[in-house]
Amino acid sequence: MFADRAYDGSGQLVPRSQPGAVHHESAAVVAQALRLARGEPLIASDGSMLTLRADSLCVHGDNAASLAAVREIRQALAELPA
Repeated sequence: MFADRAYDGSGQLVPRSQPGAVHHESAAVVAQALRLARGEPLIASDGSMLTLRADSLCVHGDNAASLAAVREIRQALAELPA
């Protein structure tokens, strides 16, 4: 699952041609990563609640803030209770 991408109500990635398809703010990326890791629902692009099963978390490298977001995700995941 992608921590830095928006999902539609059916669990598909929102096309990059649509506004809001890519999360650029590191706080939003980290928050989505934590929701995915905890199995908590995300807010889909249509406003519905969407629960996705994640075996791994991905962050696109073409986002200027990617490296910082990955560092923040790693720190946040390390702080989760076991």
